[in-house]
Amino acid sequence: MKTTTRRIAAACLFLVLAAGCDRMGGDRITSSPETDKSKSVGNVAVIDLDAVAEQLGHKVQIQNAIRQRDKDYAEQLGVIKANYEQKLAEIKQGTGETPTPEQSKYVVQSANEFNRSLQQNTAKAQKALGSYQASLIQQYRAQVKQVAQEVAAERGLGIILTKSDTVLAHDMTVDITAAVVERIRAKQVEAAQTNATATSPEDAGAASSARREESHSENRYE
Repeated sequence: MKTTTRRIAAACLFLVLAAGCDRMGGDRITSSPETDKSKSVGNVAVIDLDAVAEQLGHKVQIQNAIRQRDKDYAEQLGVIKANYEQKLAEIKQGTGETPTPEQSKYVVQSANEFNRSLQQNTAKAQKALGSYQASLIQQYRAQVKQVAQEVAAERGLGIILTKSDTVLAHDMTVDITAAVVERIRAKQVEAAQTNATATSPEDAGAASSARREESHSENRYE
């Protein structure tokens, strides 16, 4: 079971570190049609998605989320394995100290069946883990893509390439990595301030009551 868990965890972290953010390299992110008219066609922007993920903490968040999901799956597999072991022990106990050839054969068949089932569940867990990782990366890409399109459009850049080994060199004037990080951080701060200043229903009710009392007092002394 520990070997299975380590395999899932190792595969997961490898996918995140080696294929998660770096896997995005080489893809093209095109600006939205609405900004086509304001673009200089043919001008290309470059963004380092791995650096963006690192600076914004997305890489750590993805790794932690994957580790937690891996832990959950490992615990579920542990429960399944324990149940199979208990069932097999009960089968062996039922055969007595001197099982017949038929009983011994049944014990072996049961053990093989339990092992196959455990392997199938392990494979399902690994597949689910891969799908979960892909969904996290897709969410990250969607967030960065929207902001990258905004920054690129403002600079008249029509195509966005992700930095990778296929991009041998580029002019730093078309590198929008830092600008995208700054824009996303600004949006996060703005969202946090909006949430902090939002008036709760209770506060709104109290404020309304206070205004009514103030108005009533003013009318009394007129």
